[in-house]
Amino acid sequence: MAKAGQSALCEGLSEGSPLEDLRRCAEQGDARAQTNLGRMYANGRGVPEDKAEAVRWYRLGA
Repeated sequence: MAKAGQSALCEGLSEGSPLEDLRRCAEQGDARAQTNLGRMYANGRGVPEDKAEAVRWYRLGA
């Protein structure tokens, strides 16, 4: 079962870090995860700040 706030695409997550789970969901096409990952890259929270990577994830999540 997906954790609260996660779509069905994110079911069966690992016991890894939340960032790993977020990235996996984003790579599977979860728009919310893609947008959140973009925000993390834009602000340098939990990942190195990378505006180009932020834009890439924002576009995928749109």
